[in-house]
Amino acid sequence: MSCQFDQYIERRNTCSRKWDDIEELFGKDDVLPMWIADMDFRPPRQVVEAVTKRATHGIYGYETESAGYLEAVLSWLQKRYDWRVNRDWVVHSPGVVPGLAFAVNALTEPGDRIVIQPPVYPPFYSVVRENGRQLVESPLILSEGKFSMDFASLERHFSSGIKFMIFCSPHNPVGRVWTKVELEKLAQLAVKYDVIVLSDEIWSDLVFPGHQHLPLAD
Repeated sequence: MSCQFDQYIERRNTCSRKWDDIEELFGKDDVLPMWIADMDFRPPRQVVEAVTKRATHGIYGYETESAGYLEAVLSWLQKRYDWRVNRDWVVHSPGVVPGLAFAVNALTEPGDRIVIQPPVYPPFYSVVRENGRQLVESPLILSEGKFSMDFASLERHFSSGIKFMIFCSPHNPVGRVWTKVELEKLAQLAVKYDVIVLSDEIWSDLVFPGHQHLPLAD
């Protein structure tokens, strides 16, 4: 499969939230809409054909898991990250944010404190607050143009009794791809203080050359 990343595609007046809501959101229309995870290149031809084939069936009722879906996910994780995932570990979610909310509600109680690391993806804030949990911030440290985790801050929070953290890897929006050493240090702290770490790794396939994403759970 291949994509054309340099082809210009006009998306205005196509009911695109990214392009058609600019003035409503920012008060002017000459803004580059870099605020939303929405790509301006076409997917591979095979993807378009598969979606078109399904649409021409004409019936759009509730669906069950498609054949080969789970196998494709497990194969991708193994080939891309050398991560062998048990089939029983995989639970389908309709999106990242609903998945975060499901986990927060399943693994914590109302009033529990949850740690995040700003600057970070805004829904991390709303998922915590809108589900009746207390938000605790452990800001990243910016030094010489590079962000890093404040492990001393994390340990203070963990040792105070906090049992849940929402982690972003690679980090959105600062772009950090965490190293093995950093991930191991975070994991050691989590184990030491019995903290559950919910890792949002949606950007794992989009990292700059010279960097390698490592799944926290591996």
